Amino acid sequence: MRVVVFSNKKGGVGKTTSALATAAGLVKAGYKVLAIDMDGQGNFGVSSGGEKNVKGTYDFLKGDSLETVLQSNGVYDFIAGDKRLSNAEADFPRIGSESLLRKALKKVAGYDFVIIDTPPAMGLLTLNALVVADDLIICAQSDAYSVAGCMELFGNVELVRENYNENLNIAGILLTRYSTQTNISKQMLPLYEQAAQVMGAVVFNTKIRENIKLTESQVMNKPIYKYAPDSNGAKDYEAFLNEYLEGMKNNG
Repeated sequence: MRVVVFSNKKGGVGKTTSALATAAGLVKAGYKVLAIDMDGQGNFGVSSGGEKNVKGTYDFLKGDSLETVLQSNGVYDFIAGDKRLSNAEADFPRIGSESLLRKALKKVAGYDFVIIDTPPAMGLLTLNALVVADDLIICAQSDAYSVAGCMELFGNVELVRENYNENLNIAGILLTRYSTQTNISKQMLPLYEQAAQVMGAVVFNTKIRENIKLTESQVMNKPIYKYAPDSNGAKDYEAFLNEYLEGMKNNG
């Protein structure tokens, strides 16, 4: 069971969109997938067609069984986030709180991949995700703030490696809402490549182009591959997933 985390300390960089597309894409490729929404905004669960006012990630971290928190949209299984997660820092005990998700996942079996969507902050919830992660995919846009967010996250990754998860791998930086028509995208690419080099990672060759169908698919609670299979969004995420899987195989 391979755990893949999507993160960046900056919001609005395509973490949830990328996690949604990757979860659906892995199923399309023949894998069984569990997705976990660690964000108190709960956008992943909502866009997956999740029910409201039911048990979710908060309860899973509290020790509830997988069966009591699990939902499915007919494509992948998922555990939804909700606003209670925003109080996680205060609600969960300090001692051992960084390993709540690791403990909860010990009860989980039968999945090929676990996809985790994280909040745009390096708090307790993101820490829990990094502690269990095999691969970290850093989502970013073409702006200086995203680059800074990447480097700040890398500093946190180093601390997690030293203290909790020495095998945490940065699979790469995924550029989203990318436009070959704008100078800013072209100008920022070398900066991301420099950042990736510092991290010992790569910038994925695949760039996710700006595509309204991605937004529409989330509003309609449908995977991009079902909502608009011929769209640039679907094509880009399929290319990204193939690139990620190929890299995973090459790296053992």
